[in-house]
Amino acid sequence: MRRGIVAIVAVNMIWGFEAIGIEYLMSSMEPFVYTLIKLAVSVLILVPLLLIKEKRFHIDRKDWPRIILCGIVGMCIYFNAENIGTELTSAAFATLVMATVPVFGLVFDRIWFGGRITKLKVVCVMGSIAGVYLLIAGEPMGVSIRGFLVMLLGAFMWSSYIALVKPIEEKYSLTTLLTAMMLPAFIVQIPLTLLSHPQWTGLTAGNVLLAVLLGVVGVVIAEYLYVFAIGRLTVTMTSLFENVFPLTSVVFSFVIFGTSLTAVQLVGGAVILVSVTSLALRE
Repeated sequence: MRRGIVAIVAVNMIWGFEAIGIEYLMSSMEPFVYTLIKLAVSVLILVPLLLIKEKRFHIDRKDWPRIILCGIVGMCIYFNAENIGTELTSAAFATLVMATVPVFGLVFDRIWFGGRITKLKVVCVMGSIAGVYLLIAGEPMGVSIRGFLVMLLGAFMWSSYIALVKPIEEKYSLTTLLTAMMLPAFIVQIPLTLLSHPQWTGLTAGNVLLAVLLGVVGVVIAEYLYVFAIGRLTVTMTSLFENVFPLTSVVFSFVIFGTSLTAVQLVGGAVILVSVTSLALRE
């Protein structure tokens, strides 16, 4: 479990850094295009790595439906929902809606894995959501019904992804599993991007290079660590750590851009850390 916690903390640090780049890219690159670039980069890295490292690619026939669903739900639908929802609302409101991921995780843990819904779990989940709210309370909230529904879909899909991956995480190597998930996600993303009638003229060497870099770090490396963590933590614990990500994003903004941290944000960060730590000690 300890290694799983270390891995998921590292993931949230990566995603906190990535969020800064995504916020910049969304002003010049369309969401579907960005997702396509990320998935293309992932496939271009993972397929050769698999062939070099493992020399073969085998997935049991019975596992293919689940793995394809994992890829489409977690890598395609979620990525698009996150980007589109942020574009329709605001980064702050999108973050707040995504803070509901642990709620879905708690329910899925109960339904699919028989995990108990204890008072401590409920308090920790609610505490983490309250902490996220305090972190972003001073940011402009571009509330939109469409944006809310899209982001809520994203939260549901990501929680589903965690629950779907967990039973097969130890059956295959991380490289095999990630390659098998990325391929169907990339294939589905191609027609989705074309159907969105993207404006390719806005692409520049600079923003494409940044998107490629975020694909390598935010998808390939982060997903290696994340899937590793899923196999060692409960669904509730894994999903609860999602709310550490807004904290790391705020910290990176402070370190890199010198943005000020308010007393309310410090309290929010402390509430998140206490909530996550309390559950981790009991798990």
